[in-house]
Amino acid sequence: MLDDELQLHALLQTQVKTMEERIGKRHRARGKLPNNAIIITARRMAKIAWQMLHEKRDYMPAPPPGKPLSPAAPEES
Repeated sequence: MLDDELQLHALLQTQVKTMEERIGKRHRARGKLPNNAIIITARRMAKIAWQMLHEKRDYMPAPPPGKPLSPAAPEES
């Protein structure tokens, strides 16, 4: 159980910057203050973490639009 929690914590730390940039930029563009954008991002991450723990599954990030799942994945035409 502790290993799962540590793995989740490490994963979330690596995802914070990416999610904040993507989600935060969108909300700041809509006129939200930077602190509100951070809170929105944190809430989204908490929902993801809860689902992972509740469903006992690993995190599977969705690729950005237009990018393959992995370098080995075939390009979409």
